[in-house]
Amino acid sequence: MSAECPVFEFILQPEFPMNAFILGIETLRIANQHDGVTYCNWQITAIDRAPVRATNGMTLIPDFTFDRAPPADYYLVFGGNLPTQVLSEKLLSHLRHAARFGRYVGSVDTGLFALAQAGLLSSDKDNQAVIHWEAAPSFSERYPQIELLDLTYLIRNRLLFCAGGVAILDLMLALLEQMVSPVVADGVAHALIFHRPHANAPQKSDLDRVSSDRNISDRLTDLMENNIESPLCLTEIAGILNLSVRTLERKTFKFFNLSPMRLYLEIRLRAARNLLFYEEHPVNVVGLLCGFSSSSVFTRSFKKRFNMSPNQFRKSYRRVQMKGVG
Repeated sequence: MSAECPVFEFILQPEFPMNAFILGIETLRIANQHDGVTYCNWQITAIDRAPVRATNGMTLIPDFTFDRAPPADYYLVFGGNLPTQVLSEKLLSHLRHAARFGRYVGSVDTGLFALAQAGLLSSDKDNQAVIHWEAAPSFSERYPQIELLDLTYLIRNRLLFCAGGVAILDLMLALLEQMVSPVVADGVAHALIFHRPHANAPQKSDLDRVSSDRNISDRLTDLMENNIESPLCLTEIAGILNLSVRTLERKTFKFFNLSPMRLYLEIRLRAARNLLFYEEHPVNVVGLLCGFSSSSVFTRSFKKRFNMSPNQFRKSYRRVQMKGVG
């Protein structure tokens, strides 16, 4: 790797997250501006030179295709709302080639699917990674051998993982500390008016966890999110949390303005929505994975919550997402 001026390659997948991409670029730009020294360069690549559509509908024209791009030092795959549908062999080969030559290879948001499909995630005891929490269940179903950590980012050997969104700042600033200095990294954070979190910060805010009541609400939602396919009954939930049913109901209404089982249904329907959004499972399979006894019950519940059937929901998003995808 060039010690003088490392090069970052930002790999754009269709439906990539524009917010994370912009923040990644701006971190490097401000670093170069900090002392009037070019600390790093960057290039944007994709499978071809056609405009790549972001989740917000904006498009970007890449600088290079994978086969024409100059070598880089850091490769970051910006995945989005089509994590598996647009994985090309050209992309996977590009990532394998970079890793084979000792480059840093990383993922942002759902870019982790590409790293896993390329075979870059080892099967040893340190087989850990990070992905956006919404996509975590879908990823774990495909790659159960990979342990997902509730962190904003992770640097493991020459692999880089980022949850996406504003978390890209955590990763980029950590890399700037390594490449340049903590002073420059802190200067960039100040310029962005960004307060760096403590080490090993979770993706979701933990500021309220000091409250014992708040801790109960966190434990409750964690319990429900971890038992989607085979839902627990009300008495089981209360027993696990060491609460009476009446106390559980009172606290659930206090924090969520919902009954415990209504909250559970909401969590299961959100999980179903995410599976429909990211994956291509048949609707009846999505229903079973989210604890619904039959396809008709699932469809009825989903339509009542989102004002459209599961099929209509998926089709409405796919029509937009697949624009410009060859």
